[in-house]
Amino acid sequence: RSSRTVHTILTILTIQKSQTKWRVKVFATCDTESSIVVNFEGHTGQQPDGEHGLTHAVVMRLVGDLAPGHTIFTDNFYTSETLATSLHAKQMSLVGTIRSNRLGFPIELRADMKQFERHAERGTTRYVRKGEHLYQQWKDKRCVSMYTNVHMGHNHDTVVRNVTEDG
Repeated sequence: RSSRTVHTILTILTIQKSQTKWRVKVFATCDTESSIVVNFEGHTGQQPDGEHGLTHAVVMRLVGDLAPGHTIFTDNFYTSETLATSLHAKQMSLVGTIRSNRLGFPIELRADMKQFERHAERGTTRYVRKGEHLYQQWKDKRCVSMYTNVHMGHNHDTVVRNVTEDG
């Protein structure tokens, strides 16, 4: 078994139409090779969010016992440049989709995002590198923004995507 096992952070929310007004969020770290839950934490709103907010605090607590060298995959609820910097200090990497309104998201990509979404061909990519941080956008039906401090940017103009005719 490799020392670079990849882990992912998941959010599992309770059913919205529950009989009670109380909801609990469950955050979990899962091994992507074996699908085993490595660590989890329930959140009822009572825990302190920390200096950088809830998502940063939760991820840092969940990966606290992991050895250096892991790559953490997240969705846009968690991904931020601040989290990537904190993980990098623990010798871990971050890959995930990112919201374009996050602090640190490059203005070059945000400024003409609507125009890119309207006029770019499906499969077109573009990226901006800020030091070790790489922000990439890919045009599908909508514009998808991604962050990584693992991968390098590339100059390929299009990405081939297989799509079934009926959906």
